Amino acid sequence: TELDTHSIGIYHGVGVGGIIGYRYIQPRALFARTYVTGDWSWLSTSGTSSKINMTHVSANVDIGYAGTFGEKRQYTIAPYSGYAYRYIQQQEKIVGFSTYYITYNKPLIPLGVFFSAQIHPSFSLGFDYECQFDLNPTAKINYMKGAFWKLSKRVDQMVSAYVNFKASENIDVQSSPYYTSLLTGQSTAEGLDLSRETI
Repeated sequence: TELDTHSIGIYHGVGVGGIIGYRYIQPRALFARTYVTGDWSWLSTSGTSSKINMTHVSANVDIGYAGTFGEKRQYTIAPYSGYAYRYIQQQEKIVGFSTYYITYNKPLIPLGVFFSAQIHPSFSLGFDYECQFDLNPTAKINYMKGAFWKLSKRVDQMVSAYVNFKASENIDVQSSPYYTSLLTGQSTAEGLDLSRETI
């Protein structure tokens, strides 16, 4: 896991998580998918004692059209959109500052494309690319009651691939490496009794 910050530098660490969901594809008709992901990361900077613990939970509902083509090998391409919600909380321990929390509640509109190739009746490959557009780019910081940070709008992205083996009539085995880019943005805080402060 890697987190790039403007003022402190790049954090590196480890994370654990998982995904559960359901996908339905009807050739030349409906593509539908819903899934929930969750992960937890522990990050630190090299050479300092600054640390961040991050909790990330997201839910997606996607719907689109599954176009199919090919004879010996069947290919499916499915553009889709839908609705997504992401919750992120960062517990930050920055050298020279007290520990504090930054909370992001992010409603999103996903826009993506799913592609799969049925190479053999028991073997298929797939690829998925998705952009997620932030509808409410704000963050809440716990030590400043009532204050919200309005963030510059950014676009989150996700790329995933999968290899699927059909082990039996009712059981598939799937490997799915993925990469996610979450851009929480940059902002300046303003308040009645506050100096301007950039995070």
